[in-house]
Amino acid sequence: LIRRQRQMCIRDRYIYKLGETAIVLIEFVVVIATAIMSIFAVYYIARDLSGLSMESSLSELQILVNDVFMLIIFAEIMRSIIISHRRPETYIVGMAEVGFVVTIREIFVSVLTRTTFDLVLASIAAVLMAVALSLQQRITMLILIQ
Repeated sequence: LIRRQRQMCIRDRYIYKLGETAIVLIEFVVVIATAIMSIFAVYYIARDLSGLSMESSLSELQILVNDVFMLIIFAEIMRSIIISHRRPETYIVGMAEVGFVVTIREIFVSVLTRTTFDLVLASIAAVLMAVALSLQQRITMLILIQ
């Protein structure tokens, strides 16, 4: 019985180590891919800014806003993965922050396109994300206190 428990313990450690290695590799690939996409986003922002003028259409401004927010989203994804690697409990908070940035982006796009229905939906999403972040922060504080 003791030998069998020891074998299970060794197998469990092996599975845990394998899972941990797979997660690190996936996070590495995500950070590299996000960094490459960030470089492209910076290029497109520079290109769009150079072509922007007072006579530019609303769609050109919307594209620029999308480019800027994509860069912010890429930065948030990289930041949350890097920070969560050191402190795994912050991973959910980081993803919630990315969701909040996406929600704010949707509000800006709705304002630029002047679509009331999309603006209402994006505003409701922003409120829900703010509530989720607040709850997550309180739960994290409760966990840290214990």
